[in-house]
Amino acid sequence: DWQASQPTLVFINGEYWGIQTIRDRVDERYIAYSNGLDKDSLVFRGFHNTQYFQLLNFMEFNDMVIPANYDSVKTHIEIENFIDYHIAQMYLKNYDWPANNMDMWKETNPSGKWRWIFYDLDAAFGDDYDYNMFEHMTVLDPNITWPNSLSSTFIYRSLIRNEEFKNQFINRYAELLNDDFQPDTLIRKLNKIIALYEPEMPRHISRWNYLESVSDWKNKIDTKIISFIERRPCAVENNLINFFDPSSFDFDCVDDEIV
Repeated sequence: DWQASQPTLVFINGEYWGIQTIRDRVDERYIAYSNGLDKDSLVFRGFHNTQYFQLLNFMEFNDMVIPANYDSVKTHIEIENFIDYHIAQMYLKNYDWPANNMDMWKETNPSGKWRWIFYDLDAAFGDDYDYNMFEHMTVLDPNITWPNSLSSTFIYRSLIRNEEFKNQFINRYAELLNDDFQPDTLIRKLNKIIALYEPEMPRHISRWNYLESVSDWKNKIDTKIISFIERRPCAVENNLINFFDPSSFDFDCVDDEIV
């Protein structure tokens, strides 16, 4: 699940207010209509749910290294969703996470499993393309409350102790690096967004006096986003191999500058 949005030109009483974004509000109604469910048949924001705390309690007192314990957790968590969600957040280097902007939901029926919702990526990309999100997600400092508190990373830290989960996570990461996260693929998507916004940028910049010019806007795209897209795959490969030391990893980076 992700937050749908629509860029929009806004006028208030005829006065131009530039480009704003209409976004779906991430709540139980959004989950219901986007998944074809009745909102009363699901639980939103697991943090406030007794079943979620029972799951955390089970994971705290039952070692995930033991296959039977992990098998039990798999009946409560949609593992494929959990893995894809975490890989996306970590690959894009969403620094303002997971102690912030993390929600999950499940259906209330006996077979319902927790699923995570992808939204609010304003702290992603940036200059530090080599930022190590594996370390970010495994810091054990109890004094940290943001952005990676112990409670917010607990499930991930617990699950990577399990060999089955770890291998599935690593293999899926390699698959995404070879496909969805390929620089050419991401830059094609980015160029569509640039083409959508570019005709309106001179008026928007003039309205808010934010950014010096369209050239400044394009320069920030080049240095903050395109450079990240081009260099992130090799940095992630290096970080992942150093962190997990896998026997094999089905991805080979092509940036000789990354060591």
